[in-house]
Amino acid sequence: MIKDVTLHGVLSGVGHWDRLVKFVESGAVDLDALVGRVFPPVSLDAAFTRLAARDRRRPKVMVRVGTDRESAAAAKAPETARMSVR
Repeated sequence: MIKDVTLHGVLSGVGHWDRLVKFVESGAVDLDALVGRVFPPVSLDAAFTRLAARDRRRPKVMVRVGTDRESAAAAKAPETARMSVR
């Protein structure tokens, strides 16, 4: 008996993360252009709904785990809100 299997995966490669972090720290990569909206953990349903929306301008959404104040601010931020990297 022969079984056909198709396997899909993502491999980021050895050493790529260190280079990416350096690009982000240097300002060479604009993360704001990628992340359209930041959601608090209590809004995961809304985050996935936004991610599935065809009209979004930026390809990523982010779930921010932080203080209650940060989470509340993330929930109110518009899609065009800027994000910060810590």
